[in-house]
Amino acid sequence: MVRRAAALQLSEFAAALDTTLVTEDLLPLYRTLLADEQDSVRVNALKSTPKICEMIGALRKEVLDPQAGNFKQCVKDMSWRVRVACADVIGEVAVACKSDPDALELVKEHYKTLQEDNEAEVQVATALKSARATAVLGPEFGKSTIFPMLKSLVLDANTAKRLEMSGVVMDMAAPLGKALALELVMPCMRELISEKDDQPDLTNIRLAIIAKIAAFVDVVGTTSDDPKTPNETVKTVKELAATKNWRVRHAVLCQMPKFAKIMGEASFSSEFAQSISGAEYGAMDDYALIRTDWVFTMGEIAQLGFGAAWLSKHIVPVLEACKKEKKFQKKAVLLEGTGTLGPLLTPDDLMTKLMPLVLELCDDKVANLRVDAMKCLKEVCAVVPADYMKSQLVPKLNDKVTDEDPDVAHFAKLALDEFDA
Repeated sequence: MVRRAAALQLSEFAAALDTTLVTEDLLPLYRTLLADEQDSVRVNALKSTPKICEMIGALRKEVLDPQAGNFKQCVKDMSWRVRVACADVIGEVAVACKSDPDALELVKEHYKTLQEDNEAEVQVATALKSARATAVLGPEFGKSTIFPMLKSLVLDANTAKRLEMSGVVMDMAAPLGKALALELVMPCMRELISEKDDQPDLTNIRLAIIAKIAAFVDVVGTTSDDPKTPNETVKTVKELAATKNWRVRHAVLCQMPKFAKIMGEASFSSEFAQSISGAEYGAMDDYALIRTDWVFTMGEIAQLGFGAAWLSKHIVPVLEACKKEKKFQKKAVLLEGTGTLGPLLTPDDLMTKLMPLVLELCDDKVANLRVDAMKCLKEVCAVVPADYMKSQLVPKLNDKVTDEDPDVAHFAKLALDEFDA
């Protein structure tokens, strides 16, 4: 237990010492612990390998050299747990050796050994470090050695940690660069999201990909070399937005502000405006969370610089259409949208197009809608002119203070209090 605890503290101890002490005193201890008879001690000692390699300069070759034992001995250890521990640190070891070309060649050799290990756990642990290793070992090594194994593992439905590896596939885009990302990552990504619905963890894999798709776009862009050919990334996002799973649709919706920021108003509107004004991204969705977040997401996009004109062209018509919906839950999007987006809209859009519809819903037979209408009126009090407030809103609020539903009356009073304040 003492040796195990000492091995675990090596990294922190090394950080507190100067290079001379690490080289003369700590390095021999590190070697001794790597050769300990207990595999748990060796596992803990391996965790300090990146810090040791960072501080010992030219001596790091003695740690990594296949002829010298040490780390190499652990890479081929009889215990699979020790080999997994080597895989867990291989990416950080590469980073620690990035200024030493000779040491990096040794790291490449160890990486190959680990990913070709007979134990699936070791292969998976190595694959999870793919992006980190590629960033240091170079895109060519990533293309020829790292990515083929990562792809093979992540596309195997029986592989453990497919979810985590799906995220790593997306992370590979940055170190590989645009050309290789389009050549390698894009086909793998599309193959993952196109799996049959009965595949294990399919929804979570799609969510993992969506969570990192904006960073992927930073690398590959959203425009095709051929203007007549649709961009594959944009095409993929649209396909995901049309899936039956509401979590996937919601995740795509949450990525829209990132796409808007990356693409700019003209390009974003050209690719996504029709979808945003349709059913895919939320206003008419059957799930309340998506409808609610659609409103906030559109406001976030408008605040990126798209402005009131963009809302007027693409969003206000959607809110107007909500009034015609049969289900009161979808009518409520008009109320929430008007209250939330009111400060961002032009006076004409707010008072001429939307507020008349809101005032109509104040008298709707569904009490929940009347409650939401009162909340909406409270929100717009701060943005409409005083004369409009007195002539249009106050009379309606005074009328609703005596509504038969106590909740409607309560929120009407709160709105009047807001006006009086």
